[in-house]
Amino acid sequence: MLKIPGVLDTVVGYAGGSLGGSVKPFQPPSYEDVCDGDAWVESVMVAYDEEVISYDKLLDSFWEVQEPRDEGGERQYQSFIFPSDEVQLEGAQRWLSDATMVGRTRVSDGLSVSVVNIEYNTNNSKKNSSDTTSKNDGVLFYRAEEYHQEFWQKWRPRLAIAVFLLSSSVDLSIVNASVEFQELFKSATLTLLVAGGLYYGIVERIIDDSVRELLPGAFAASAGVAQSERTKRDL
Repeated sequence: MLKIPGVLDTVVGYAGGSLGGSVKPFQPPSYEDVCDGDAWVESVMVAYDEEVISYDKLLDSFWEVQEPRDEGGERQYQSFIFPSDEVQLEGAQRWLSDATMVGRTRVSDGLSVSVVNIEYNTNNSKKNSSDTTSKNDGVLFYRAEEYHQEFWQKWRPRLAIAVFLLSSSVDLSIVNASVEFQELFKSATLTLLVAGGLYYGIVERIIDDSVRELLPGAFAASAGVAQSERTKRDL
């Protein structure tokens, strides 16, 4: 989504949760809650510039790049649109209605648009007439653990380093390294790879407690500020 002109920023997280209810969980969800439960959905919150791309066009892009799967009816892998307010809700409903009416299918594989669901918590938009405080419309969204953010951007260099270490430890005779040095290097490389694998595969997940609720307006505002600062630097 970040490659789309007009998209300012994205963040991955967990959306849905209360299945249309207005009660927040006692504690933030975790990746295990998504995998083992039937409430939360792996999601992406998108901040975009309406002067560059419309909500309809954004949904067009979402439809083409997502990878929904219906594995035993698991909610985690299904296709959802989570509007952040009632304006987006109306836009999403109109987009899906129009797409369904013409029998729209995805260009890449012919998948029918009928797999798309729209979920919105209308209870959150209700408030007492004397209550002027802002509430979170749409559905609950929690920013996922840090190790999920920009996942492949982080893992590509890690995998590249691992491949380099493995390949370079195979045979160092080409650089006239002694047998003793090669054995020492192989042992150190193996230790480093095991330690790195344990940390990034297990420890990083255990110690990461960065899940937090994220409001669409706040995220869009921060993305807009960041974009403005980048523009100033570019100028």
